[in-house]
Amino acid sequence: MAAAQLLRIAHVNLARGFGLSEQQTLLLIRNLAQMGVQQMLICRDNSLLPAKLRGTPFLKILKVSGVSDPRFSGHFKVTRRYKLVCAHDEHGVNWAFLHFMMFGVPYVMAMHEHVEPVSSFYNRTTAAWAAAVVCAGVKSAEACSAAFKVKCKVIHNSVSSLKPFAPHVQRLKDKYAGRLLVGQIGPLINRLQGQSTLIDAARLLENKIPDLVVLIIGEGSDLQLLKEKAEGLPNIKFLSLKHHTFSADYIAAMDIYVSPVKEGDEFTEQLLLDVMDLGTPVITTALPGITDFMQHGVNGFVLKDGTPEELAQALLYMRDHAAQRRILAERAKNTAAEHLPEDTALAYYQLFQALMKDKA
Repeated sequence: MAAAQLLRIAHVNLARGFGLSEQQTLLLIRNLAQMGVQQMLICRDNSLLPAKLRGTPFLKILKVSGVSDPRFSGHFKVTRRYKLVCAHDEHGVNWAFLHFMMFGVPYVMAMHEHVEPVSSFYNRTTAAWAAAVVCAGVKSAEACSAAFKVKCKVIHNSVSSLKPFAPHVQRLKDKYAGRLLVGQIGPLINRLQGQSTLIDAARLLENKIPDLVVLIIGEGSDLQLLKEKAEGLPNIKFLSLKHHTFSADYIAAMDIYVSPVKEGDEFTEQLLLDVMDLGTPVITTALPGITDFMQHGVNGFVLKDGTPEELAQALLYMRDHAAQRRILAERAKNTAAEHLPEDTALAYYQLFQALMKDKA
């Protein structure tokens, strides 16, 4: 792709740790590199991204100090060498805006996660001066458009293409052989993730599905509250992601993945797509964003009301209809295949090319 050689993009991700934004940054850089795009990554000196991107062609790494404010670092090492800056987190947007003011290099705000936007003068200014504001979902785009008074483009996050460790998956399946293994992964914030709905459904099914095992995997402020709610239900297991980092292994071992969320966001949508990509049938709640790619009875079960009773009935049905579960899982994999990393990268590539054409 000869035109790609002319496209030079500097990505900025100054977030700490490794979350959804960092995963999407990683996938985007890798796939743009396969298209021959010249890229630079500006990140903190303790970021995990450089190690994960080691060996990526056409990529340079610029680590900025985490001691001083990284938003003010590295600008004179980048100058105008790259035609466009793509900012992947809040600090990255600040860096890109400052770089634009210093050198006139246009920037794109890539918002991979749903964070309730704050309509401050500064935030409206950074959005207004951006060459484009990209959101990962319709809900985020609507919220950002209203808060920042700009038009937002939607480019959905891609599936993570998780690779379970087959021996561990088999050990989990052997451990729970003869049981119906269901589970949920995510922060233990009940008002958002709705873990209590799963616990209440398990209580309703205590006698109807005596072989049911529920894995609630995650950490958060509601851990103790949820443990108290699950008292008397020994079939409910709480696992910490600190000690169980192979979430893909658990998802692949599950018979059914349950996500009775009360508020949808990009994290939940991303996780559900990853679950679907792994071939595990899903039961979730009918919320904006989720219903963009899930249809009830087509590629999963989408609960209208999301009550414990409704969830219990869905689990009973799936338990009794194994063939239907397999059909739903296969259709779900086909849906996930519509959100491949290379497709997301192509959408960004086309956006970058259009912005460069407009600038010229």
